[in-house]
Amino acid sequence: MWGIIGYSLLGLLGLLILLLILPVFVRVRYQDELTVCVRVLGIPVYRYSSSEEKPDKPEKLKKKKKAKDKPKKEKEKHGFFADLAKDLKNEGAAAVIRTVKAVVKLATGALKRVLKAVTVDRLQLQLFIASEDAAATAINTGRVCAVLYPALSALQCGMRMRHRAVMVTPDYLAEKGRVIADVRLHVIPIRALWAALWTVLKLGTVMDTMTKKTKEEHEDGK
Repeated sequence: MWGIIGYSLLGLLGLLILLLILPVFVRVRYQDELTVCVRVLGIPVYRYSSSEEKPDKPEKLKKKKKAKDKPKKEKEKHGFFADLAKDLKNEGAAAVIRTVKAVVKLATGALKRVLKAVTVDRLQLQLFIASEDAAATAINTGRVCAVLYPALSALQCGMRMRHRAVMVTPDYLAEKGRVIADVRLHVIPIRALWAALWTVLKLGTVMDTMTKKTKEEHEDGK
């Protein structure tokens, strides 16, 4: 009896260790629609696609439903990926720059050690800048380059990046800019977990030191 329990616990422990040391691969693609896929051992364990959202119900069905019972407001889908897909579609380059800046802030801040555990295998990014006239398009292209490339350089210093291909192109014929992106990265869970624990312990030590200094200053003041 106890032998079976012991072997079961050892099996669960071995499975947990295996899951922690297996690399997790993530791929994020955007070209009019956002697709996110997470794989372990080549097996997809999570998938998101902004194109798989349910279409609106026909007007006839809506009218019949209203006649039978009280109308109920449909809940809008919210989430990081859903918001990101919406921003990329509506804002284009501005959404890309905002997202890169947010990641840079994390990579150079409290989560610096955690993001060091993430390896970006491939970063492909194409931004097509379009405005009302040719002069505005040229100016906006220069502004995007002036912000995006330094931010990506800072990100490369904070994260491991193997391949980067970024292109900003003015599109004088289009009325609206667009974005094409393909990001592939992987992380080993045990490294990220260790980095997170180290960060928490470091923050705890800093908070204790600040608390002691505050107490000492308060006692000296008395």
